[in-house]
Amino acid sequence: MATTATAAAIKTILGTMTFGAGTSVEVAQQMLQAFGAAGHVELDTAIMYVGGTTERILGDLKAAERFALASKANPKFDTVTKRTSCVRVCVCVRHRVTRRVGV
Repeated sequence: MATTATAAAIKTILGTMTFGAGTSVEVAQQMLQAFGAAGHVELDTAIMYVGGTTERILGDLKAAERFALASKANPKFDTVTKRTSCVRVCVCVRHRVTRRVGV
């Protein structure tokens, strides 16, 4: 059984992959408001999500002013900051499909 201290250390990150495809801008905004109201502060995004639409929506909603962003860049990091209107991305991972690594 987890202790209170352990439970408090567990972070919840909201995946935004469907923002712009299945999740409208209005619903995305409601999700971000509820997520932030619950005390959560981290979002996951990537240029590959809906052809960059997800990150543009996050930029339009000024998500970077309230949340830490974890993004995947392919191929250039500077495009992440432009799409999200964010001056700082907390985690940026190179995002690339490879068939050389077995699962």
